[in-house]
Amino acid sequence: MKQISKHYSPDEMGGNGTNEEHSQLNEPVADYEIMNIGALMPEVGGTLDADMTAQPDNSSDPDEFGLEAITAMTDQEVGETATVGSIDNVGLPINPPQAVSSPGSAGKQSNGKTALITGASSGIGRELANVFAGEGYNLILVSRSEDSLQQIAQDYEEQFGVQATVISRDLADQSAPEEIFAETQSQGLQVDVLVNNAGMGEYGLFATESNLEKELDLIQINSVSLVHLTKLYLKDMIARNEGKILLLGSVASVIPHPMMAIYGATKAFNYSFGEALRNELKDTNITVTVLMPPPTDNDFFNKAGASHTVAQELAHSMTPAEVAKAGYDALIAGKDKIAPGFSAKLQVASGFILPDAVNAQNIRNLMKDYNEVKQEKKKTLTVAVAVGAVLLGGWWILTRSQNTGTNGAVAAYNKVR
Repeated sequence: MKQISKHYSPDEMGGNGTNEEHSQLNEPVADYEIMNIGALMPEVGGTLDADMTAQPDNSSDPDEFGLEAITAMTDQEVGETATVGSIDNVGLPINPPQAVSSPGSAGKQSNGKTALITGASSGIGRELANVFAGEGYNLILVSRSEDSLQQIAQDYEEQFGVQATVISRDLADQSAPEEIFAETQSQGLQVDVLVNNAGMGEYGLFATESNLEKELDLIQINSVSLVHLTKLYLKDMIARNEGKILLLGSVASVIPHPMMAIYGATKAFNYSFGEALRNELKDTNITVTVLMPPPTDNDFFNKAGASHTVAQELAHSMTPAEVAKAGYDALIAGKDKIAPGFSAKLQVASGFILPDAVNAQNIRNLMKDYNEVKQEKKKTLTVAVAVGAVLLGGWWILTRSQNTGTNGAVAAYNKVR
């Protein structure tokens, strides 16, 4: 296990960290992902199947999440929220590299390729690291959480026989990407797969509630560092004409997100950047994949200050491990994007089909306090029952009057009264 000297920003003690350790200026941040609007989304005439057959080239299907891609899913697909259709069965490259033995790992093997993963100490990033290690990739793990990363790296080396290098950096620091790149270069580490996973969120009304300093750090972590690292490592990939890049988007990439406006904007940026970059690289052997998870069962909402919301309650249906597996499979298959699970596919479809104002209001509803929404539903149910009772009573009186005449109706009324 290699350890590269750690570095924190000058205001580290004030909490300006990245990914897993960046929240409320001094609390950890989360890796990801947000919003499950499936429960509130109107019917769109079927289901969305984003899992097209893996294509051998880099071409994108512009209608992958469009109207032509809305198809009926099987009962099995609908029931398995964590599966991504055919892509879950694609686990390896068409021509997998020859595995070689790793030093000190009797009976275990490395495939000789290296993946750099940001935000690797928890959440989706940790699960992505698990998948890559299990597939024999050497790892470069980036996060502020050096102690956590050191233990993770040691576990990977012992369990999978891969080489794991730890780089402690604060991606809110503008100099972090250059420092990460310089250290991998000085160590002679070739990055075959770049996984830009690190991210954070901030909850609240932009004008009056959310924290500006945290939002600026959010932009730096979620998008600026992502672009910076991609620029640096892509040059080497171009020189080799080989490489893969995974960008962490979200269902929020195509849906405006009131109460988390800056977070949603960064995810929209990442999605657009990934699609444009993929087009530029279509004549190369380099692929770009955008991972677009739904609300995921990790600490994202807690660290973003949105743990009390309806969205947080809906996040329990998708685990980080399921998201990571879907992302890895799509990356290896060379897909342009992947939305894991049926609800995520439906949400992405709604982002393209429904007006932005409708999508934004649906998200605003999901960002309400969960307990308040429960109370509102109880009140609505009570009113509905009362109205139903009145209508039923009126119907009964009317029926009696038709059967017995006016005197009978008066008598029935008096009896009810």
